Amino acid sequence: MMLETALVALAMSASAAHPPEPGVDRLELLLARWNSGDFPAAAEALRPPDPKSAVRCGGLLEPWCAWLRGQALFYAGQPEAAAAEFAAARSLDPKGPVGARALAREGEALLAARQTEPAIARLREAVASNPSAEILLLLGDALAASGRRDEATEHWRRAFVAYVESPSSEEAGRRLEASGTITVADLLGRSERLLRLGLAEQALAAARLAEPMCARASSQAAALLAEAKALAKLKRWDEAEPLFESLAAAKPAPGHEAEAAISLARASLAQSQADEATERFAAFVDRFPKHALADEAAFMGAWTAFNAGQYPECATRFEAFLARWKSSRRIDDALWYAAFCTRLAGRPEVSNRFLEQLERRSSKLAAQAVYWQARNTEAPEKAIPIYRKTMERSPTSWYAWLARLRLAELDVEPAPLELRARVSADAEPAGERQRRAALLLRLGLARQAHEELEQAVRDPSLETKASAAVCASLEATDLAYRLAASRLWREAFGKGDPVSLGLLYPRPYAAQVESAAQAVKLDPYFVWSIMRRESAFDPSATSPARAFGLMQLLLPTAQEIAQVAGAPAPETADLHDPARNIPLAAWYLAELTGRFGSAALAAAAYNGGAAAVERWLAEHAGVPLDEFVELIPYKETRHYVKGVLGDYFTYRALWSAQLEPLPFGLAAPKSVPGARF
Repeated sequence: MMLETALVALAMSASAAHPPEPGVDRLELLLARWNSGDFPAAAEALRPPDPKSAVRCGGLLEPWCAWLRGQALFYAGQPEAAAAEFAAARSLDPKGPVGARALAREGEALLAARQTEPAIARLREAVASNPSAEILLLLGDALAASGRRDEATEHWRRAFVAYVESPSSEEAGRRLEASGTITVADLLGRSERLLRLGLAEQALAAARLAEPMCARASSQAAALLAEAKALAKLKRWDEAEPLFESLAAAKPAPGHEAEAAISLARASLAQSQADEATERFAAFVDRFPKHALADEAAFMGAWTAFNAGQYPECATRFEAFLARWKSSRRIDDALWYAAFCTRLAGRPEVSNRFLEQLERRSSKLAAQAVYWQARNTEAPEKAIPIYRKTMERSPTSWYAWLARLRLAELDVEPAPLELRARVSADAEPAGERQRRAALLLRLGLARQAHEELEQAVRDPSLETKASAAVCASLEATDLAYRLAASRLWREAFGKGDPVSLGLLYPRPYAAQVESAAQAVKLDPYFVWSIMRRESAFDPSATSPARAFGLMQLLLPTAQEIAQVAGAPAPETADLHDPARNIPLAAWYLAELTGRFGSAALAAAAYNGGAAAVERWLAEHAGVPLDEFVELIPYKETRHYVKGVLGDYFTYRALWSAQLEPLPFGLAAPKSVPGARF
């Protein structure tokens, strides 16, 4: 029973500052009565004033007025009248967000009014246009009530297997179990999807539920594989490895030997058992030389030597990989590791040959390849033009900024970044949806405003940059950034357009970010850089790992931060509130920066964990920062650090009146004693 409204006081004060719009006063009255829990009175607030007319409030807000009146009537216990309002809302906005909401809601109201066949018709339409576990469950229930059990079962099954994150998915599973129609395939399909989402405990439970139901050895083997994969995700190696070993030996049935064998090798690698991992990857290639994963096994076998610090051996293995697997999707990665390992093994000339090949092959890794060619070049007069070439190839990348630092060490003034960002000064809503979104936002209906803007960005008649600027001005920075990232790169970096650059590197929630950063003596641009990578500025973001909000905080971490920082303990909903999320994350970032003395290491710890960073520092003591980042064994964390630091430097360059000195150098990183967190 949730209606996403803001405080009525906010709505009243906001609307008082703007010219009147038809129906605003009546909608404000509905919200006031709704917030007091008086649903009949809320519905009455939007009753059409003229009995001969169906107009509730008129103007741009009429579709939402119909929708909101339908909601009030539904919760007032008048489902038939509510269904009529939802039907009206759908007809007023058939292709927009109101229509999408109203279709399923009309079906639910008709079902509550015991009009089963019309309800089924509406719910079928809703499933066809915008399926969800909730709608599938409702449709299944309606079909079951009308005696169509087989069809109901198929809808419950789809909700159970395909929409595992929804509570309605679990309810659909209970329907299947109660009716005796749940199958091994259902449970294993659900387990696989849960595992892909990182929900390993739930995946394990689903796999173990399937095992007693397996009548054939083949299905038993599939269930054991699902169990083993979930256990491996949970790092319960003592339980996972025996299962993988049995399956690799074709017990209890053939069909999963290859997947189990490579999983065994990965388990050894995850436990830092380098020699065993190497043997298992090599054995996989020997046993399954034509398997689709054979080149992956060969690559991981070579990478294992890199991760163990066996750089000459690593170089030899990657050279062998490049000679054998010429069409592998891993060629570019293999060229990089061959180059980096030969550098670390003291063969810079050979390293540069691999880097030159990589530069020619891969636009994605070109700046990386050029930068390390410069690092392999001892003579400064030869390295300088290569560093400048790095900056030209990718001027806002991590490697471009590393090149600037290297040039500064050589007492060479790098060319200034001739790009500046600014906010659009004339972002005026255009078109019905943008203007409706502005009204909804003034009323405190931020979620509904966001839905209207999402629909508006699909309008081909609206110019991209102007549309993105309007989204940004209406507190939908995530939409503005998404639009800019997909369509405005050429405008930003090809033409140097300041507004496009400002949309690609925005500064949303400025008051909260600047206040929180100042309180802990942190650079606000660092906070925005983390926010850009973590959530793309979406406060509603939730990751499969259950990280929430703009800065993607895990609830236990946020609660621990709050305890140490002396702040109120947050609940999950609080982490979607920028006013709570940003200060907690800024405090944590400041602690990590103080602990490690570097924004790069703070970013690594934010993503991969402080304990992991401490371990890497111990393993690579005295290694310069650029090499240290390349040696981070977690691929996600390695890319994250490069992305965040590239963004951080770029933010400072785009928004500062002058290019300020970079906040750290290239010396070997180390941790500082006395961390509180």
